[in-house]
Amino acid sequence: MIWNELIIHTNTAGVETISDALISFGVDCFVIEDPEDLKALLNDKTVPWDYIDDSLFERTSGESRIKIYLSDSNQDAEKIKVIRNKLEELQKETNEMGLLELTIGRVNDEEWADNWKQYFHPLEIGDKIVIKPSWEKYENKDKIVVELDPSSSFGTGQHETTKLCLELLEKYMKGFTAPQLLDMGCGSGILGIAGILFGAESVVAVDIDENAARIAKENAEKNGIGPKFTAYCGDVLASKYLSVKVGAYKYNIVLANIVADVLVVMSELFSELTVKDSIVICSGIIGSKMEMVKITFQAKGFTLLESSLQNDWAAIVFKKQ
Repeated sequence: MIWNELIIHTNTAGVETISDALISFGVDCFVIEDPEDLKALLNDKTVPWDYIDDSLFERTSGESRIKIYLSDSNQDAEKIKVIRNKLEELQKETNEMGLLELTIGRVNDEEWADNWKQYFHPLEIGDKIVIKPSWEKYENKDKIVVELDPSSSFGTGQHETTKLCLELLEKYMKGFTAPQLLDMGCGSGILGIAGILFGAESVVAVDIDENAARIAKENAEKNGIGPKFTAYCGDVLASKYLSVKVGAYKYNIVLANIVADVLVVMSELFSELTVKDSIVICSGIIGSKMEMVKITFQAKGFTLLESSLQNDWAAIVFKKQ
């Protein structure tokens, strides 16, 4: 479908006023690109970026922009007129909100869906594993190839948290024969799928995002391991139904690429879901919270085996005693 892309050129001071006006006009879905907000987000180490386009850093200064996408319907055409009139009104009232100019272009939503693909290519991780998007070719019979289309889900292997998990999974899988694996916060399903390809008997994958659970299952099917891969959507700590489903098994390996605060809360659950000598690989941890996670898991009866750190992101391996 073709859409009208409206871009309002303003500054940080104008964002709130214009946003309020848009909502009053019945435009309640728009994108704000404010350099100050973007600067804060890019510096936030708690956000697990898979990839950061260099062009984003160029947008941490200069004007703010508000993007709106409207159809060719008569109703949306009327909204465009109202928006244009409001900007002209603001231009007369103040010179403190930037240019207050409106530009209109045309975009195809099919292009949006495919734009991210230009950044995702086959990626070798550890000694054996390769993450490969379905549209790329990779020939190496000595490698274990995970075919992955992450779409809107986190997990392509490019981010440190995912790399660390995959490297540690490869290492510790060698100590098990056909283990049962739990992938908590599965995202694209990358970790659980790799686990099966490394030799796990089956995987239970969980994510609070419905799209992630669906995409993880689709990726498992792409790799020919669908029957061994079960995906659930929900909060295992809040849903009795889900806790019963996930708790139907005892797991030899738990993968949890989440964030430190959630890992701490889930430590008791992981203790209940694992058996003696089980391995828990925790990732998504910023360096400053490593000790908090270590202390919490050790208090729950886990022994610290090792920790790895890349660019202030940490992964920690525990063993159930």
